[in-house]
Amino acid sequence: MKKLPDIERLNEIFIHDPETGFIYKKVGCSNSDGYMYVYVDGKQYAFHRLIWKLETGKDPEGVIDHINGIRNDNRIANLRDVTQAENMKNTRSRKQKRRAEQLKHIQKMKEKWKLT
Repeated sequence: MKKLPDIERLNEIFIHDPETGFIYKKVGCSNSDGYMYVYVDGKQYAFHRLIWKLETGKDPEGVIDHINGIRNDNRIANLRDVTQAENMKNTRSRKQKRRAEQLKHIQKMKEKWKLT
């Protein structure tokens, strides 16, 4: 029999839903700018823009803003469709709050996945 990959590697690649028995492959990568990207039919797209369309059924009219300033927090509750000017208005206030929000988000994810 073929030896299976280590559990750590499997957890890096997949998410298992024990209630349904489905395994979901984690896709995409983050760029140096902190945003998550994925390729679809050979074209690169930002996760937050795809999630917006998946949740609303529409292309964004402007730019998708991460309300809490955490660029990889792509929950629909953290996304909003704004103009570029609106997006730039909250840049300074975001930088002040960003680190605290990141730590809060990391702690929440640790609790969710029971990491120690």
